[in-house]
Amino acid sequence: MGQLAEAAPSVENGLWKLMPDGRMETTWRIRQGAQWHDGTPFTTQDLRFTADIVRDPELAAAFRDSAFDMIEAIEGAIVKYDYDPRRAAQAIESLGYTRGADGFFTDAAGHRIGLEIQVTEGLEIQVKATFAVLDAWQQLGAEVKPIVRSSQSTVDREDQANFPSFRLNRQPNSKEDMKRYLIAQAPVAENRYTGFDFARYRNQEFNNLIERYFRTIPPPERVDVLRQVVGSHDKRAHADGSVL
Repeated sequence: MGQLAEAAPSVENGLWKLMPDGRMETTWRIRQGAQWHDGTPFTTQDLRFTADIVRDPELAAAFRDSAFDMIEAIEGAIVKYDYDPRRAAQAIESLGYTRGADGFFTDAAGHRIGLEIQVTEGLEIQVKATFAVLDAWQQLGAEVKPIVRSSQSTVDREDQANFPSFRLNRQPNSKEDMKRYLIAQAPVAENRYTGFDFARYRNQEFNNLIERYFRTIPPPERVDVLRQVVGSHDKRAHADGSVL
């Protein structure tokens, strides 16, 4: 979609909005001159037609990816948390912080909650998403410092693995990519900081579930294991904050 749009939605350009009830709305405007492979203009009606096909059970069956069936099967295991800034503020206050007249939380010594969030340049939507997160955290009452790193900095694997801050990093989202969350994929000194589990979340029970998924062949059993993987991941992410 990014290749067809005028710009990636962001808080700054007004195309990315957070609603009071917790919903999110993004607007994509098709860039002028967008075309199909045969030169036919690409329009919003094309997108509407595709959406209508997907919603029609009979028509969509011929084009439906089996992944959709799996998503529906595991949906009940997905842990959902409402976007609720008031509840987040209450949680911070329960830790002993006080919101000042300037809107920022401070501890008993008067020090503000200070955070850093990093992102690597090169992918526009990733950088813009980082600043959207930064804006939301600052509205909550945290002082956040953004660090936009150059693409050359990724060469230093050890530095990339040991950064003392949050980092927003785009990751693929297919079933095969669950292997990125195996313990062996955590970039640590023992493997010379290689691997794609950038959060370095290492839990043997979670690791075993992922390995079990790839060893299981019968579809019903495989879906059941995937349901456990998703449920375990969401609950642990909420408990330890290992996922941004």
